[in-house]
Amino acid sequence: MHPYRVFISYSHQDRDKAELVRAHLARLGACPMADVDLLASTRFSEEIRRRISHAHVFVSILTGHSKA
Repeated sequence: MHPYRVFISYSHQDRDKAELVRAHLARLGACPMADVDLLASTRFSEEIRRRISHAHVFVSILTGHSKA
């Protein structure tokens, strides 16, 4: 069985929280994805859209920072 691809959206000010979620998902056997996985040479917006559309699950970490 293939692992679920989970895209994690977060404010960069909450990167520590996103990393905790990412690590937990990986321990559960999922394949967490976020913008930190992108290479510097990629077309950022296009690749983010592609990864979101290919994810099984979209997780948005909502905090005071993300509301801004």
